[in-house]
Amino acid sequence: MTPHIPLLILTAALTTTPLLPPPADFLAQQRRAYPAAAHGENHTHNFHLTPAPSSSRWYPAWHPGGDRVAVAMSGSLREVDIASGRRGAEALEAATLEAPGPGEAPHGRTGMQQPTVTEQSSGIAETLQAISPVSEQTVWVSGHGGAILRTADGGATWERVSAPAGDSMQFRDIHGFSSESAVALTAGEGPLSRIYRTDDGGNSWTLGFLMEEPAGFLDCLDFWDENHGFAYGDSFDGVPYILLTRDGGHGWTRVSAETSPPANEGEGGFAASGTCARAAAGGRGWIGTGAGGSARVLATGDYGRTWTATETPVVKGPLAGIFTMVVADGRPLMVLGGDLDRREEVVAANVAVTGDAGRTWTLASPAPINGAVYGSAAGGTGANRFVVAVAPPGAVYTSDMGRSWEELPGVSAWAVEFAPGGRVGWAAGGGGRIWRIEW
Repeated sequence: MTPHIPLLILTAALTTTPLLPPPADFLAQQRRAYPAAAHGENHTHNFHLTPAPSSSRWYPAWHPGGDRVAVAMSGSLREVDIASGRRGAEALEAATLEAPGPGEAPHGRTGMQQPTVTEQSSGIAETLQAISPVSEQTVWVSGHGGAILRTADGGATWERVSAPAGDSMQFRDIHGFSSESAVALTAGEGPLSRIYRTDDGGNSWTLGFLMEEPAGFLDCLDFWDENHGFAYGDSFDGVPYILLTRDGGHGWTRVSAETSPPANEGEGGFAASGTCARAAAGGRGWIGTGAGGSARVLATGDYGRTWTATETPVVKGPLAGIFTMVVADGRPLMVLGGDLDRREEVVAANVAVTGDAGRTWTLASPAPINGAVYGSAAGGTGANRFVVAVAPPGAVYTSDMGRSWEELPGVSAWAVEFAPGGRVGWAAGGGGRIWRIEW
């Protein structure tokens, strides 16, 4: 039997009223989402509890990663690190509680339901590299050979829509706004890197951007809303190559050197799954970089006007770095990648996590996928949050922020994404294969 480690759990000590037993719906409360901070409420690091008057009693809520709890006391919210049992100078009573063993859910959290994976028929054989679920019914998928697919029935049937430039382009990323509107990115050197938009379900496309720099190469894009978005490409002139649009992708302008950190020599990205760029509400956005000995996160909080850079401990090398990012509840959670020069082994430093919205990053247990993780996405909500990581060698998932990983059998994909709500997702990969994943 695995020995248990004593931990500290908190009880409010600011009043003399005894702490009441947990309400009957306590466990159900732990399943709710942890929204991003909102004006006028007491929030702290990935927690959400309604502001409590001094007479109220609120029970601790687990952080989605299982390593911290929060409790509302005297009208404010306290976050406490389990390892130390202390946060600042707050008055807290500590009670000993047995810690969960490896693979067990933290106390107060429920076990994760196992996923159901169903392979769907795409009707094509081209490699698929990007997915954009608009809802649990409407999903866009794109890939090589000019492949752009759309479903309006949750994947029961897939329709191949007409693509700009026929079958000559590799559509490495796509972002759907509705069943009719989407923006698609092609990757390749110089003019092979383009961005198109459709507003009639793919019957016609408008060219919004054409790379004129011979050394340019686009990797990924994302949108804050239907008008505002950004795209990222490999650097070639000492400045990160970041594009902004304010008209839904019809036109794009490059971010200036004055508002960006310098690029490292050879720094770029990996156009593997369209998830090296992630956007969140309020103009926040992140880019995971790689290649040339880099593995940084570029961040903005003002819709891309200015950017900062933060180093991560993810493996670095000529073909190594960050391939994909996970963002949930308006915050970055995880970066994943690897090294394409080491395709026959699991790279130790292929996952890093953050507990402070991306200001610092620490290594997690490596995702057991050889070479590099190509795509990733967060599903579920709140204490039932999970992350799926995929690549051609296989797929895995974690429900404890990378402390442990479980195999997702039968999935060999380039990309994975979940629909709003986090219950249903899709993975796509070589040979036109698509899998529907349900939790």
